[in-house]
Amino acid sequence: MSIFVVRAFVHMREVLATNQKLVAKPNDLEKKVRDHDCDIQEIVDVIREIRRPLPSSARNIGFELPASVLRLQIATSKRAQIFCSLCTS
Repeated sequence: MSIFVVRAFVHMREVLATNQKLVAKPNDLEKKVRDHDCDIQEIVDVIREIRRPLPSSARNIGFELPASVLRLQIATSKRAQIFCSLCTS
């Protein structure tokens, strides 16, 4: 049985030696796969770049009141609450 296996491998080696196209084909396929891997990696990198969040702006929308105006508003609202509580009672 092992003689048949050895003869099969010898025959296969002879066929491959005579037909160089069969020898070159796996190398070509490997090169194509490598090229496709590079292309796929580039696509993944671009998708990651697109998905990256944009930098947020530190500028707030609207305006801020100065601290002195805020203190005045708080004091005025406290006086209004006291006045309203006196009026309702």
